[in-house]
Amino acid sequence: MSIQKRTAWGTIFLLLLRPLLFISCQTGIAAVFFFTAHGNPWNEAVHWWPFAGILASVLNIIIFYRLNTNGSLLFKELFQAERKNLLKDILTAIAVILASLILVMALNTVGMGFLFKDPKMPLAIMYGKLPFWAGITTVVLLPLLVAVTEIPWYFGYLMKELETSSTIKWLPIVLCAVAFSIQHGALPLVFNVNFVIWRSLMMLPFTLFLAGILAWRKRLLPYFVIAHFLMDLAMTIPLVITE
Repeated sequence: MSIQKRTAWGTIFLLLLRPLLFISCQTGIAAVFFFTAHGNPWNEAVHWWPFAGILASVLNIIIFYRLNTNGSLLFKELFQAERKNLLKDILTAIAVILASLILVMALNTVGMGFLFKDPKMPLAIMYGKLPFWAGITTVVLLPLLVAVTEIPWYFGYLMKELETSSTIKWLPIVLCAVAFSIQHGALPLVFNVNFVIWRSLMMLPFTLFLAGILAWRKRLLPYFVIAHFLMDLAMTIPLVITE
C-alpha cells in the first residue's frame, strides 16, 4: 500500500510507529515487573530499555515485511550497493560518517550541559545495571536489529513513499528526519521533561543532515546502515562493562 492511498493519519501513524512500539514494549516489560511484585515497575522497566528496543525492532521488521509484500519497496533493495560506484560511495560515506560523529558528540555534550545540572544523570538512566546475560543479549541483538530497521524504515521506505506523493521536495526530508529524531524520546520513556527533550532533539540536526544526504544519494544507505550498527555496538558495550 502506498502513502497516496493512506489517510494523513495513516501516514502520521507510520512516521510515529517506532516510538509507539517502544512505548508499548516498555509498558509490557513494566507489566511483567508489576505482576512479579516489584516496587516501581515503570522505573524498573526503564533500565530494561534495550529489550524494549529489541522487541520493537522485531515488530518493525514484521510490519516492514508485510508492507513490502503488499507491493511497496522490497526490503532487500535497501541494501544493494552499486559496484560501479563502490569506491566513490565508500569514500563519500566515510566523510559523511566522520562529520556526523563530530556533530552528534558536540550536540550531545552541549545538550546535556544545558538541560541537566548533573550531565551524568541521563547516562545513569541509559546505563543502569542489567544482569550480565541481559547485557550480552543487548550487545548481540540490539545494534543489529536497530541498524536493519531504523535508517531503512525512515530514509528508505517512508522517505521514498513520501517523495512519490509530495509536491514539496523538502517535506519528506523534514518529516522523516523529525520522526527519526523524536523516536529516541520514547526509548526509554522517562517521565522527565528535560530527559525527553534531550533524547528527542539531540539528534535532529544530524537526522536532517543524514536525510538530506540520502535524498541526494540514496545508494549510500547500505553504508550508513553498517555505520549505524557499529556506533550502536559501541554504545551498548558499556552495558556489559558496568554490570
